[in-house]
Amino acid sequence: MKRTLGILVAIALTGCAGASLHRYPHQSTRIVHPIIEGQVYQNQVVVDNSVEEQRYGVGYGSFTDDATLVTLDESQICVQVNIRNVTEVRAAQTPISAYRVFLRAHQTVREDGVVSGTTSQMATIPGTRPRDVQTGMETYCAGTDRYGNCYSWQSRPTYTTVYDPTMYQVATQSGTACWTNGGFVAEDTDEMEIYFVLPDRSDGVGFEWAFDVPAAP
Repeated sequence: MKRTLGILVAIALTGCAGASLHRYPHQSTRIVHPIIEGQVYQNQVVVDNSVEEQRYGVGYGSFTDDATLVTLDESQICVQVNIRNVTEVRAAQTPISAYRVFLRAHQTVREDGVVSGTTSQMATIPGTRPRDVQTGMETYCAGTDRYGNCYSWQSRPTYTTVYDPTMYQVATQSGTACWTNGGFVAEDTDEMEIYFVLPDRSDGVGFEWAFDVPAAP
């Protein structure tokens, strides 16, 4: 009975993990099935971060994350990844070797990948930093009676936001994550997902590959 309960708990946790991964930014691409074709065609998946780029006033693509499937055959699955963050955020200080890496296919999630070939590079790019500047004062109603008449007036400062030019440091964490395959991804697998997630799960990014699978005769 205990063994059965343990299996059921493991299945439930796997399902929850798979669903929770989708909360992280992710993007997908479609390619011909590498196992069927016997080779991996061009397949880079790019996840942009335009909201953060606008926040820091940096050029488009400065914070993009990308991954490329480099190996997918019956014995091994490997993906090369680049994760970019401005050094002001904690994620930039986390080496990619410390990330939790999830592989998902057929509603099953694995976390037994091995990350190797890790590097970290820094780049300095121009951007802007917002700053609030007081523009004056305004008078407003601080209280009304039951008829809607104002009986109390007060003053408060007004502000506008200016954007000062500045320089930011951007860290690019790179590495290759590999898993043994052994049938986990097979010729009938139509989709595969790989997620890189911070140890505390506060942030992460996902990459998805959809495979063209021939229709059954």
